[in-house]
Amino acid sequence: MSQDAQGCVRFLASLSMLLLLASCGGGGATGSSGSSGGGGGSGGGGSGGGGAATVLNTWGPVAGFGSLIVNGVEFDTSGATVTISGAPASIDELKTGHVVRIRSGAASNGRATATRVDFDYDVVGPILNKNSFNGDLDVMGQRVFVTGTTLYGGAVSAEPSLQKDFAIGDIVAISGHQISVGDPPDQNYIIATRMEKLAAAATYRVTGKVSNFDAQRRRFDIHKLAVDFSSATTSGSLTNGQCATVAGRSLQPPNLTPASTLVADSIKAHACVFAAQANERALIDGWHALLAFRNDVSFDIGPFPIWFTDGVTKFDYDVAPSGGVTSRVVTVEGVFDSKGILQAERIRVRDRDALVVRGPVEGNGTALRILGISVLLRPETRFEDRSSQALRTYGASHVRSGDVIEVHGYVGNEPNTVYATWVQRRDPGLAYYVRGYPENVDATGLTILGVRMAVDGQTQVMRLDGDLFGDVQNTLEAIAVTSTNGQHQVGVWCDAPCAPFVVDVIRDIGSIDWLW
Repeated sequence: MSQDAQGCVRFLASLSMLLLLASCGGGGATGSSGSSGGGGGSGGGGSGGGGAATVLNTWGPVAGFGSLIVNGVEFDTSGATVTISGAPASIDELKTGHVVRIRSGAASNGRATATRVDFDYDVVGPILNKNSFNGDLDVMGQRVFVTGTTLYGGAVSAEPSLQKDFAIGDIVAISGHQISVGDPPDQNYIIATRMEKLAAAATYRVTGKVSNFDAQRRRFDIHKLAVDFSSATTSGSLTNGQCATVAGRSLQPPNLTPASTLVADSIKAHACVFAAQANERALIDGWHALLAFRNDVSFDIGPFPIWFTDGVTKFDYDVAPSGGVTSRVVTVEGVFDSKGILQAERIRVRDRDALVVRGPVEGNGTALRILGISVLLRPETRFEDRSSQALRTYGASHVRSGDVIEVHGYVGNEPNTVYATWVQRRDPGLAYYVRGYPENVDATGLTILGVRMAVDGQTQVMRLDGDLFGDVQNTLEAIAVTSTNGQHQVGVWCDAPCAPFVVDVIRDIGSIDWLW
């Protein structure tokens, strides 16, 4: 077994043991977030030890507006200083999916008053390479992964996709979670939470860790992008391992090859994590590859070192422990110590967003049904109104029975229930759609999330590239052979009213375990 796999198993074993201890009394968890439609344990700002801290530092994607909703906390930003790329800005300029840094007072009952909100894109630049099948992009030397819940914006179609809306050479702005994997962690990725297509970019931008710093040649690298700072204005101390935000108007050579160099106009060197004092609280959301570990009781979320303590840290586990090498979405609440390490009081582990359901809503509140499939809205659920009404403040309270919505999420602790991470309201008229793991596949159809979906002589088969082809029975036979590992996915479409569910188009997606 490789070192990476061994480390993953040790980490999962530690999480499993701590979960078991936390469920056996003696200061156990105050309730699984899987059963909560409200606070879910994160964002309280006063749980566990260190609750007297009066400052909360929050890092995560914007889930909604009205106020600013991040990591399940509703922030009053009326008196906050707001910056975008270091320049004064307005909250109205932020978009759902932007990963922001918020400094606020302590949270109470899921609310806090922000004093500062900062946002920087991870990279703004051209797509130099792309793989539409697994969502793998090279954006100006930064490796970017687009997932099922990446939000799209800018000059895209009504039904945007990586395959049809983005091409090599397009200028994009990426916000997401930066992670490093390996032992030691030496591979850097951005898991995109929002990707915007731009008509042009007056200035290219990138934020990341400096490597191969050469003071004489006035060059360094950020991941695979070479930066020439011979004529740039700089602030802070540039050195290997330090992070920097680079802005420049020129890429050389201009034909945009993976070997291009960004000619910098300005560079700001800074710490890779936001400044926080000892005893200040933090609420951090990000991806953990279960490989970026240091030992059995610590791990990293992006640049943040996290420490968890047997018998003290409380766990909300939305997914069953798995022995495979995989990635998870993690929200950590805790207190910074004097060394800048976040001592975790609560860790919430969620699965990747692999399921999609689109159709009319039945019910109101946080527990819904769509096409007979149960959907649970969560504190971290992001909302976006992509209907003709285009409400900026669209949220859970706006979801009405009969609305057509598209939900992305994962299967949590409740069988055949989608835990929603992203909800979009859509205009009526779109075909209904389900993407998930097939079961009970035979010549008559298949079952996804407990709902039987039939095929008939009119059912067509779609390839991954979008072309229609082939025979549905041959496709079903292939799915039946490969769907036993729990990782195989299919997508199915049917036209309204779609009752009973007779599949018009089926697409064999295959394994979704592409990321790790």
